[in-house]
Amino acid sequence: MKPDAEKRVRAYVSASSSEDLNLSSEEIAAFNALGSGASVAAVETQLRSQLLARLQAYRTGGLAGIAPYARSSGGPRSPAEALRTATTASKALEKYAPSAYQLLLSYPQGKPPETEETFRWEQIDAHDEPAIVLTQMLMVPDGDAWVAVQRQFYASAGYNAEQAIAALLPTTEGTVVVYANRTSTDQVTGFGGSEKRAIGSRVLSSQLEEMFEKTRAKVDP
Repeated sequence: MKPDAEKRVRAYVSASSSEDLNLSSEEIAAFNALGSGASVAAVETQLRSQLLARLQAYRTGGLAGIAPYARSSGGPRSPAEALRTATTASKALEKYAPSAYQLLLSYPQGKPPETEETFRWEQIDAHDEPAIVLTQMLMVPDGDAWVAVQRQFYASAGYNAEQAIAALLPTTEGTVVVYANRTSTDQVTGFGGSEKRAIGSRVLSSQLEEMFEKTRAKVDP
């Protein structure tokens, strides 16, 4: 929380059904309990606890474990539903990589053998504001195909959730590469299309290169 730390501290401890921060009702209550005089260190400790709790809940319960964001109008926003919609919007994937498609809906159940999975947190800029993001990276083998997924299942500000899918589908004449991305936000003021595309382009090139190599090894042993 280095950039404008004091400003961000005040935003967290005064949050109430925030439109600017993505927090559940329970998370808002925990930050409010710190009081207006809370130190930067105290807020950072609470934030780390919140991020760990969200990670553990997702790893245990998948989409059902993702707490919704409280809003002052229009009811809560569900990043889980946004990710489910992003998956079903790529339903064509089910025909060519059914195991990978089902994994995205049923995670953590149904991981195909040799599935590779990593998690990371990072701080990015979303509309010139610092946002903390929890990201899952999946590399899923499905027959002769490989599917890479980047799923941002929590973003502290700027947007609600994001999912990018890259599929490598071997054919008799080579490999077809399919890419799909969906970013969900209800905070549209000043949040331009170019920035959405920048946030939505985070499938790592190294991961795609590794998938290419593994696919080529299968096709040309």
